[in-house]
Amino acid sequence: MAELPELVILARQMHEALAGRTIVVVEANRPECLNVPPEVLRQVLPGRSIVSVTRRGKWLFLNLAPASHLLLNLGMGADLWYYRPGEELPAKYQFRLELDDGAGFTCRFWWFGYIRFLKPEELAGHKETAGIGPSPFEIGPEEFAALVAGAPRATVKSFLLDQKKISGIGNAYAHDILWHAGLHPLRKLGTLTPDEIERLYLSMLHILERGIALGGVERDFYRTGGNMNDWEPFMLIGCKAGKPCPRCGTAITVIETGATKSFLCPRCQPGP
Repeated sequence: MAELPELVILARQMHEALAGRTIVVVEANRPECLNVPPEVLRQVLPGRSIVSVTRRGKWLFLNLAPASHLLLNLGMGADLWYYRPGEELPAKYQFRLELDDGAGFTCRFWWFGYIRFLKPEELAGHKETAGIGPSPFEIGPEEFAALVAGAPRATVKSFLLDQKKISGIGNAYAHDILWHAGLHPLRKLGTLTPDEIERLYLSMLHILERGIALGGVERDFYRTGGNMNDWEPFMLIGCKAGKPCPRCGTAITVIETGATKSFLCPRCQPGP
């Protein structure tokens, strides 16, 4: 599933490749992923230009002119791939935009995903994105500490995954953030000391910046980057049950944490 590092990379690459181009062809082959019928997209998108591509939470925003927005959520994962003029298209996809220079991109959802066309006046009331919290990179240590103080009964992992508090972090990166901070995922926020809160904040930024610098887990927009085929060195402890902890050598274990599983080092991350 694409999380903040992957989406930061995709947004940068999509802006680089698409900004300033005009949409000429639209294919939409999965109506259940859309908020409008496919024929509406085929009518309203051609002729609009892509002004910019940005990211909020786990959503990609294609900001268009005349003023409108095309939003993409990659769900549990997707192949979101750029193609150059004359290049052969992927065999399978559910959505495609072609631009005035013959280039474009396709999107194949692995399981489910969402495509939303919104007018400017609809954006503020869009339930799926209106309540998204700030990016980890948009808040300082004091604001982070205030968010922690506001949810004393929440577990530290559920806090990281709460998209209304801080957006963009999912299960994949939460494992490594908590390990780096030395915190058990079931610790209550109200039990954290000021030093532990600061450590959690710095670990969050470090692990996410590391993920961006290493190219993310999934393939990128140009199909050349990412660590999908060699993810094990990319993750520090995530999905490594039984492997030695990088810090102390203790075997990594996996526990149930609500609706998710958590990988942790029982020595470096003592239980609550």
